[in-house]
Amino acid sequence: MTGCNLNAPGKGYPETLKPSSLLKKQLDVSTSDPWVHELLITLDFLVFMGCEAISLDDIRPEFWLDDSEKNHLHGLQRNGRNVIGLFPGASHREKRWESHNYGELAKRLGQQQIYVIFGSSEDRELAKQAALFIKANCENAEILDFTGQSTLRTLVKTIMSCDLLISMDTSGLHMAVAAGVPAIGIVGGGHFGRFVPWGDPAKHIFLTNKTGCFHCNWQCIHDEAECITGVSPQEVAMAASKLLNYEWQQS
Repeated sequence: MTGCNLNAPGKGYPETLKPSSLLKKQLDVSTSDPWVHELLITLDFLVFMGCEAISLDDIRPEFWLDDSEKNHLHGLQRNGRNVIGLFPGASHREKRWESHNYGELAKRLGQQQIYVIFGSSEDRELAKQAALFIKANCENAEILDFTGQSTLRTLVKTIMSCDLLISMDTSGLHMAVAAGVPAIGIVGGGHFGRFVPWGDPAKHIFLTNKTGCFHCNWQCIHDEAECITGVSPQEVAMAASKLLNYEWQQS
């Protein structure tokens, strides 16, 4: 496939990697809308490769997990409380929500919640900061920190036990959407449309602050990513309350 420059190196691809020099046949998407969702691009590619009678439902991500997979939340005493997963980290600093927002969010969601923080080992300081702000605003909230403690399979299994995941644009967010877990994505405009939003709109809400510089390919012209910093704890709390109280949750 050729013609897509999203995530391309700043100076472009090396001449030796040009598809015309490597492949006899190629799908050129240079005239396509660059913000068409990745699943649709994948569908076009599979048709190009000769697959017939396929649809988006045929290629949606799925997980195959069995009961032997570790689940950090196995045996957790919920006592009627919601289990809310948090994924505060992201691959780039500008894609992260400020840590103090989690405290304001927790205050709006009330005292009786269980917060489960996910992330890699590099996210431990972010997790610690988020936990401190949550406790400062909701001293009765229970906080479980699993940053740096999960394999990918364990992460999926544990996210599937959450009532809701609130996440930056991360692997965890995509896992939740693929698994049908209610999720809120706090995302920026760098690639908006190509990778998010997706999933079931009734279960998956993506919040962003749409600015005039949307679709910048993450070449941010501001001191901070206003498309993310402009998302308020109030917006996230409203979306969380909607998902936690949705009728399918009661079934």
